[in-house]
Amino acid sequence: MKKENRETKPWSRLKQESDIAFHAFTIYRDLGGHRSLAKTAKELGKEPHYKSQLEKWSKTYEWVRRTISFDEHLDFQKIELASQRLVDLHNHALDSGKKVIDELVGIITGNWCEPQTLKAIEVYLETIGLKRKNYTEDVNSQIDWQKRDEELARILNP
Repeated sequence: MKKENRETKPWSRLKQESDIAFHAFTIYRDLGGHRSLAKTAKELGKEPHYKSQLEKWSKTYEWVRRTISFDEHLDFQKIELASQRLVDLHNHALDSGKKVIDELVGIITGNWCEPQTLKAIEVYLETIGLKRKNYTEDVNSQIDWQKRDEELARILNP
């Protein structure tokens, strides 16, 4: 069976690092920005003097350098996720905006729409930050009510 070829990360276990030293490192690493050797000793359930052993491992296995790399990696992932979320929100807004514009064009050209569609347009316009005004009256003035009634009669009485 072929071993998986994967790049070793600075926060991965080093070849010369013992099980217990690596376990202590993972505790230290996962404490985040407020990490310390004293907190690591406490998390391990050790006495405060155990900190001297942690200092040796930290120096030998470059814990500070490795945790900086780990923190930078996590920050990069957070930025990537946030960026993708912004792209998704932008695309959703564009899709929603196109639907609203299509509805508005239909209304202005004399096609009627359901009251819930008008309400959806109103909510959308408020959501994107357009100042609320009495645009329902503006929309009503654009509707050709006679044409709408004729179209409704045609649909209801085929």
